[in-house]
Amino acid sequence: MIPKCKTGNCSKCDLKNTYCVKVAKDLFCLSCHKENKNKAQVKKSHDKHGSSVLEEWFESRHDEMTGICSHCGGKTEKDKSTYKCSVAHILPKVHFPSIATHPLNFVELCFYGNSCHTNFDNYYIEIDQLKCFEEIVAKFTIMYPFISDAEKRKIPDILLQELTKQ
Repeated sequence: MIPKCKTGNCSKCDLKNTYCVKVAKDLFCLSCHKENKNKAQVKKSHDKHGSSVLEEWFESRHDEMTGICSHCGGKTEKDKSTYKCSVAHILPKVHFPSIATHPLNFVELCFYGNSCHTNFDNYYIEIDQLKCFEEIVAKFTIMYPFISDAEKRKIPDILLQELTKQ
C-alpha cells in the first residue's frame, strides 16, 4: 500500500508546511517517515535473545575497517561511537533485507570530509563512479545468489550488466 502524502507539519522534527505521510494520527515529513521505517526494520532483526543481528554485523565490519575511504582515500570514522557513519551498505538494507547483514554488503566510505557515504546513499555519486567499483562488483557477484527473487528486481542495472560479464 502506498502511503498518502499531504502538506502539513512534521510531528517528529516540527518541519513546517512540507509533504508529510500520515501514520495513525501523526504526520511525518518524508525524512522522518523513512527513518521510522528503518527503525521498524531494525527491530524486526532482533533475534530471540534480544541482541540485534544488525548490531553484531556492524561490530564485525568495524573490525575490518582500515580508516581509509575506498573512494577518495580520506579518513573514515573508526571511533567506537561513530564508525557506523563510514560503513556503507552496497545494496541498501531497507531494499535488500535478505543480504542486509551479509559480511560482504559494505564498503568503507568517509562520512565527514568529502561525505562519500552520504553522497553515495543520496545518489550524488553513482555506484559505477566509485573508485572502488571493482571491489563492489566482486562482492556483489558473491552475494547475488543470496538475494531473494523478489529483491532481485531492485538491483541496479549496472550491477546486473557486470554480472553478465562474469
